[in-house]
Amino acid sequence: MQTFRTALKESAWVFLISRITMLLVSYVAVVLIPQFSTGHPLACTHEIWNNPCTYFWLRWDATAYVRIAHQGYASTSDVAFFPLWPLMIHYGGLLLGAQYWFSYYIAGLLISNICFFFTLVLLYILLAEDFESSLAKRVLFYITYYPYALFFFLGYAESLFMLLCLAVFLLLRRGKALSWPMRSTWVMQRGILYFSRRLRCATGAATLHQSGIHLSLLYKKLSITLSSHSLFCRTLWI
Repeated sequence: MQTFRTALKESAWVFLISRITMLLVSYVAVVLIPQFSTGHPLACTHEIWNNPCTYFWLRWDATAYVRIAHQGYASTSDVAFFPLWPLMIHYGGLLLGAQYWFSYYIAGLLISNICFFFTLVLLYILLAEDFESSLAKRVLFYITYYPYALFFFLGYAESLFMLLCLAVFLLLRRGKALSWPMRSTWVMQRGILYFSRRLRCATGAATLHQSGIHLSLLYKKLSITLSSHSLFCRTLWI
């Protein structure tokens, strides 16, 4: 319990300072530095839901996640993205008013940062078991400020992925059987397929014919991935 409290405290100050730093850097880049395409800074005087500065972090894959969360797999290119993260954004957006793009975009940012905070907590706990607390603190600082950490702030699935990976390692360190991922492969497959169907039904944007085509491509990719997952779990026994 003491380690958990220390992990919360150490993670909290690193997390808060890094988020403030990210916001300040973004403000300077958007408001004070002229944009390459227009030659002048963005005007941030509109309403928050129509403000171009609000959507500064809606870039690259984040747009795909928000689009899938709102309308489902209505585009063939969207099957490159797995359904769990868009589904979480979908329900988060519903809680925030279901206003497209704003609600789903903000939901993605919030969920991503919440997952990253608990990622820091679990990482500290794992490191504190084998190393000094000073090293664990430095690792939290490094992972929060290295360049790739930008994607832990955006509405990307990286924060959730890191959180789940660390949770698995923590469970293994607590003496959980190594065979549980193998036994859960069947459950994972059915669960992922359920998530994709549930997301399509919840959004209702694509026709059944279109969704069938796009989801069939998604299912093929999931089958390959789950087969690789099963093979990886078997290598853990070697």
